Amino acid sequence: MERKAPMEEPMNAVKNLIAGLNEAIAYTEGHCDLDVTDIAVPEINVKEVRNSLDLSQEKFAEKYGLSVATVRNWEQGIRKPDGPARILLLAIANHPEMIQEVVDRWRKQMRPNL
Repeated sequence: MERKAPMEEPMNAVKNLIAGLNEAIAYTEGHCDLDVTDIAVPEINVKEVRNSLDLSQEKFAEKYGLSVATVRNWEQGIRKPDGPARILLLAIANHPEMIQEVVDRWRKQMRPNL
């Protein structure tokens, strides 16, 4: 398998994201039909996940690429994690090392000289 240049992968991801967003906008405006699948993602107790990893709010947020304010708002019930955030939190709860590895790789791609 051919290895892409470090900056090529994030640029392709951005292009794919933009294409997906344009498709979603067209769908919501009624300009196209898409196969839509709803996935029921269970509620998750963010504080329990964080405590199970023995991390402060600040360390948890830093480790997994979240803002401290977001973690606080989730834990205080001011906001609830949405579907994708709940999936991320479930993945952190079940496979914290794997998610940490993914976050670390992403950070290296975004800042290759650090």
